[in-house]
Amino acid sequence: MLFSALISIVDAGCKKRRATNVKPDEWSLNAAAYSDNLAGNLPKEFSWLDVDGKNMLAPSWNQHIPQYCGSCWLHGTLSMIQDRLKIQKQGLGPDVMLARQSLLNCAAFHDYGAGCDGGDVIDVLRYMAHYGPVSYTHLTLPTNREV
Repeated sequence: MLFSALISIVDAGCKKRRATNVKPDEWSLNAAAYSDNLAGNLPKEFSWLDVDGKNMLAPSWNQHIPQYCGSCWLHGTLSMIQDRLKIQKQGLGPDVMLARQSLLNCAAFHDYGAGCDGGDVIDVLRYMAHYGPVSYTHLTLPTNREV
């Protein structure tokens, strides 16, 4: 059922299609299925913005500055990773900021996404698994003032 839903999404006009060199056992990174038994143990309200008075989320980035680029797949994935790293560190130390532009420039050349023409979460994860994370200090987003 899930597979047929994914096929219908692709048929609906998504730009990115699964790379043909990816083995079926690598299509998902989920280690175990969700258990309905967990639902009874969840709190009524929860926010990573306030865990015992501490914000556990890294700053958000605006992908539309200086101009629009179809890189939401990259921005969302790197934001998720930065947040998970901050949660893992229990909010201690400086926030980890991963370089979006480096992945946009390099990942597509290794068949991990298509840069500003789209990509997927798994493209970012596989690129980082093969080449490692790139910190923000390595390469920044260009602005209209740069030549």
